[in-house]
Order: sequence, then C-alpha cells, then structure tokens
Amino acid sequence: KRLEELNDPRLTNQYTDHFIMSSKYSYIFNNQERGKVQNFKYFRWSIETAGNFLQMINRLSGSDTNEAGESVIWNIPFAQYVRTDIDFRYYFALAESNTLVYRNMAGIGLAYNNSEVLPFEKGFYMGGSSDMRGWKYRSLGPGSFLDTTGVYFEKMGDLAFETNLEYRFPVYSYLKGALFTDVGNIWLLNNSESYPGGKFKVDEFISELAVNAGIGFRLDFS
Repeated sequence: KRLEELNDPRLTNQYTDHFIMSSKYSYIFNNQERGKVQNFKYFRWSIETAGNFLQMINRLSGSDTNEAGESVIWNIPFAQYVRTDIDFRYYFALAESNTLVYRNMAGIGLAYNNSEVLPFEKGFYMGGSSDMRGWKYRSLGPGSFLDTTGVYFEKMGDLAFETNLEYRFPVYSYLKGALFTDVGNIWLLNNSESYPGGKFKVDEFISELAVNAGIGFRLDFS
C-alpha cells in the first residue's frame, strides 16, 4: 500500500520479489601484525555478477517471460547485474592506544538485461552508524536530491564514494573515544523523475559531497 501511494517505479522494482544467483570474488590485503605498535594498511576489493547463467539457460530452453517481459525462474524474476567496490584504510599508530585512521570507499553497480535497477539489498546507501554518521540510516542522497515531502525512505544508489578520518583514543579503562569526520554521498547512473538531481555528473559531484563531524564512544572489552 505504501509503495502504491509513492508511485515510484524504482522503489516498486526494488521491493518486488526477485531471485538472485550470483558469483562473487574478493581480494583482501592486511599487513597488520598483532602485538606490534606500527602503521599498517588494509585493502579489500570485490566484484559480483548475477543472473548471467540463468539468462543463458532461459534463452537455450526458450522459457517464457512474465507480463513485464522479464525472464523468470519458478515464476520469480531473477536479478542481473554487475557490482564492484573497494575499501582502503591506513592506520597510523601514534601510540600504543592512540590511532589515526584514514579510509576511502568507492563502489558502483550496473543492472542490465533482466533488471532495470539494482536489487534493494545490492544497492549503495549512506547514513547510519558506519557510513556518513551525521545522517539517519540510509537517508542521504542520492546526489543533490532533497526530500521535502518526508515520504521517501531508505534511499539507494548505483554509485557511492566516502572518505573518513578518525582519531581513536582511550578515555578510561574499557571506554574508548573517537573524533571523526566523514565526506561522501551516493548517486544514480541514470536520470530519475523520483530523485531529481540524483544522477552522477562529473562537473557537479564535488559540490554534492556531504560532510559531517562528531565524537563517538566505544566499549572495548578485549
């Protein structure tokens, strides 16, 4: 009922039943050495594809499509996309319990053939306890889009970029503190009537980067 009220094809598509059969490859590098106070790097890259094998089987078998023209398996449309993201972090060990952490994250996803948009759970989002902490969960973006109606929820994107700088320090016993700043946003690869200003443009994306800063606390029982 809520989706019908919004009348947003993108959201309707993302929340419609779909089947995902994917393959994913990840590469992780981490040169941290336990027990040593030293600088170290962390790098992760992953790439994921979905639906290509099922599409091939459907074409060879001549399987039927649904009313929307989508290929189906067990009467459920299957998602077809490619998605990749990278995460790089550098840890500066200033002292045994004081660390400065720099992080860069970027990702992009492209839906094609049997899918018009990325599945909801495969899209990129910003806002919450771990990404762009100055915004509510999944509430930032896309691009310069500004929701003045209050009816949009869990905003998703095809493209994401974020950079963080965080200083971690001890407070007392198991109580730890952190000063942080986040810069980033999500974007769409195509124009959307539902999200004006959401498409990524090379000459505008810098001005669309959101910025927040704050202080946080952690409980470390290790």
